[in-house]
Amino acid sequence: MRSTLLLFAVLVIAGNAEAGTICTNGVCFTCDGSSVCVNGNCSCNGAPAGRGPALVPKGPCSDQSIVVHRNGGGTIATSATVAASVYVSADSAVCGKAVVSGLTRLVNGSVVNGHAIVSGQSSLDRSTVNGNSTVSESVLSGSILNGDAKVSRSEVVSSMLNGQPVVTDAHVTNSVINGRASVIGRTVQGSVLNN
Repeated sequence: MRSTLLLFAVLVIAGNAEAGTICTNGVCFTCDGSSVCVNGNCSCNGAPAGRGPALVPKGPCSDQSIVVHRNGGGTIATSATVAASVYVSADSAVCGKAVVSGLTRLVNGSVVNGHAIVSGQSSLDRSTVNGNSTVSESVLSGSILNGDAKVSRSEVVSSMLNGQPVVTDAHVTNSVINGRASVIGRTVQGSVLNN
């Protein structure tokens, strides 16, 4: 049974014959040809990961210059602005020209990208904030914000916000909010809102 599962995993992963990205054990590599991964060991065009020019390690901030944040050990792009009061766990990152301030906490692989702004006493757990999104005095857990999403004084759990939605004084769970939809002063659970 184990050999059958291993063979299936090799066949599925080996099927990636085009250029792409391979991620294993938290490290990503770009491959310009045939890639194969077995038990966490990857190769590109037959060369083991890390030994040939075809494989280039990629971190959460891609090719940006980075530093390690003193409060938590997370990755910070030198183009980003992160206050000393912000906690960024070692597996989290702030990339692009994002600005993170206040008593914000980024934990469990959370990432803030682009021109996003996160402020106040916000908390991101397993969440990603992209684009020009803003988060203030809010809690995000297992969620993704894209575009120009605006979240303030709210809790967003296992949800995705796309476009220009506004969530204020609200609780959003297991939902997708698109376009210019607004959720103000209410609870939304298991819904798709478009506007």
